[in-house]
Amino acid sequence: MLKKKLELRLYQEELLDKALKNNSLIVVPTGLGKTFIALGLSIIKREIGKIVFMAPTRPLVEQHKKLFDEYANFKSVIVTGLIPPKERKKVYENANTIFCTPQTIENDVISGRINLKNVALMIFDEAHRAIGDYAYVFLAKQYSRLNPEGHILAMTASPGKDKERVKIVCENLNLKKIHVKSVDSLTVKPYVKEKKVIPLFVELPTEMKKIKHDLEQVKTLTLNTLKNKGLITNKSYVSKKKLLDLQKELRNISSTGNADYTTYSSIKEVSAAFKTLHALELIETKGVQPLVNYMKKIEKEKNKTKSSALLFNNPNFYDAYRKALETSEEHPKINVLTNLVKKQVLKKNKIIIFTKLRDNSKNISKKLNKIKNVKSEEFLGQKDGITQKKQLETLQKFKDGKINVLVATQVINEGLHVSDADVGIFFEPSPSAIQTIQRKGRIGRTRIGKIYVLITKGCLDEKYYWAGKQNEKKMKKTLSEMSETEKQTSLTRILYPAKQ
Repeated sequence: MLKKKLELRLYQEELLDKALKNNSLIVVPTGLGKTFIALGLSIIKREIGKIVFMAPTRPLVEQHKKLFDEYANFKSVIVTGLIPPKERKKVYENANTIFCTPQTIENDVISGRINLKNVALMIFDEAHRAIGDYAYVFLAKQYSRLNPEGHILAMTASPGKDKERVKIVCENLNLKKIHVKSVDSLTVKPYVKEKKVIPLFVELPTEMKKIKHDLEQVKTLTLNTLKNKGLITNKSYVSKKKLLDLQKELRNISSTGNADYTTYSSIKEVSAAFKTLHALELIETKGVQPLVNYMKKIEKEKNKTKSSALLFNNPNFYDAYRKALETSEEHPKINVLTNLVKKQVLKKNKIIIFTKLRDNSKNISKKLNKIKNVKSEEFLGQKDGITQKKQLETLQKFKDGKINVLVATQVINEGLHVSDADVGIFFEPSPSAIQTIQRKGRIGRTRIGKIYVLITKGCLDEKYYWAGKQNEKKMKKTLSEMSETEKQTSLTRILYPAKQ
């Protein structure tokens, strides 16, 4: 069955032994071989039935299959939406190890193309995604209902910042035990490479501060309106997520036919507030050009969209737009970034730059390619029209040294093995502990890595930076409390202490 001997590290053996006994959540730092634990369990379970290994993205699915094929003679297949539905049933029947994204197999479970009763083991990679209506939740429930004797393995490096989040993930995936190995675990320490995090603060230039001031006036007006209507409680701060949730709630009311004029005007005002917060975020964290691109989009919509018309009727918003069009100033982060890249490339280091927006990644990559010895490419998601093949080709070029800088959007955060990235640059900090840990996990896998975080003083960047540090600290505390200081880490003891 095996092409070559599977030699597990001690902590991998310990986790495999425990995962064999129960439906388990395995929490291990990124880059320390969670897939080998899944492989070991699959070798054992393969004699009983089929293996289904799920991961959120196609490149990650591809990487998992490649590792399995390197060690084992499994009859394995990747199932994606590219295979016609009528052919997938036969593919499932003929394969004994199936690698797929959860959305594909969810559709096939609903349509009856795959029988979960024949599956001995389901593996959920990046298990922290098992929240809300993500496909993992449906699949775990269906699997546990149709195949009560079936086995579940869930894996992640970052389950959530607090116990409540971890509890939800475990309930959604029908997990009985949590097994944690932190960077401080004795058996893990020898394999962990040091990562230095260096914050770099920049000051917003005068012209950009003027644009920011105008947008803050719009923000104050829009949030005051929502506060006076009782839609928000804090007029000085509200998150974009809160506004999206509020917008969804109001639209649900309007869809019932019970909405009045106030509901419809509130939808318009919530949308205007969201657009204002996004515009502020762009000028504070990305620069003038991303803001101009966004405001031009709003201008085009003003004859069709009431919230856009509302904004362009506001003198402060219009002034911000006019000033943005007239200024040629770049965000100071760009200058810091280019200087950093120049120095690191001279040291023969490979670099990953993390940024949230596609427009920003395009602008950064374009500028970097003007620098001597820099060979930069974007790494984008399939939502941006990039094929799986192109993604894998880009990663291979980075591995082979044909490019030395990857400018990546959020698609690279989870799971993907990126070879020999020495330096990471966060163009903007993230308040999410999960995202921060995942980004760090892409850097310094084989030697000491450095991570630079670009932060604009007195802006959203600073709030996100400190929130991210605090949330990461909370996650580490949660993981520390869940770590196996005793023989077994029990879900009941950790998540439901009041029941003891």
